[in-house]
Amino acid sequence: MASDTKGPQPAEDDLGRKMDRLFEAANPPPASSARDALRLLHNKIAVLSAACVADNLIVWDPKQRAIYALFTLSQQTSRATLQLADEGIVVPALILNRSRVEQLIISSYLVYENAERGIDPFLKHMPIDSFLGVEAAFSDPLLRVLLEPEVDYGKARQDALHAMADLDPDFNAEGDKFQRKWTKLDLLSIARRRDELTASTSSISSRIPLQSLYLSVYKTLSAVVHADSLAISPSFLGAIEFSPKQIPTLSYGWHWIDSIFSGTALCDMIQLYETMLFLRLDTSLDIATLTGEWLKASNEIIAKK
Repeated sequence: MASDTKGPQPAEDDLGRKMDRLFEAANPPPASSARDALRLLHNKIAVLSAACVADNLIVWDPKQRAIYALFTLSQQTSRATLQLADEGIVVPALILNRSRVEQLIISSYLVYENAERGIDPFLKHMPIDSFLGVEAAFSDPLLRVLLEPEVDYGKARQDALHAMADLDPDFNAEGDKFQRKWTKLDLLSIARRRDELTASTSSISSRIPLQSLYLSVYKTLSAVVHADSLAISPSFLGAIEFSPKQIPTLSYGWHWIDSIFSGTALCDMIQLYETMLFLRLDTSLDIATLTGEWLKASNEIIAKK
């Protein structure tokens, strides 16, 4: 005779759906006309960049292709940042925002610096960067077993040795160590050097010192990138609240969202102008128009605070 006792019943939602709910904001970000304007500005920047390069890609040299690749990666970073901010996931968006500032500083320096000090070592160091990662992984016995069937350690090392000899003709493969970075400058020094290089120009580059962006945005957001205690302080997070579905969530200061939209738009405008300058394309009139729109929206954000 069959038992009337029922076995365990499946939960209403599976674990994956429950985890998804943990990321719901307790309250959606409030509407912002300034944010809407900045979102439109981001779209205009993307359209302008696509229009500028449509007929020119075929004639670029490797250095120009590299600078445009940096710009494309940076635009994707901005897009990911805004998607997170739009969903109210503020601190992870700020982490990407810090990376966006670093991308701008590096790209801008490479555009204005002498090639022998800037983009040449930047590109030549690529095989060395790759090998140093391989070498570190192979130093771990477990990782070495996993990687040996897939990674040619010897070839990676030879490629790095050739690159090192290209960077430094006096390099001794038997006794010298690999140059760990493509430049001896730290990021703040790179920003300062870039500002020196652009000081005599009359473009958006000279009006926006990247040292200031480093000392404000980049330094402030190091806490959230490196999981310092400040990352969970009231500066970034509010209390644990409950969403309408009674799921515990972290609340955020919504003012960060408008700041993220404004900051990424500024980075995109500067990098668009400088990238096109490196590609020998003049976007100064377009950038002047976009800058006016950015100032209007950003001033609206400041007025609300």
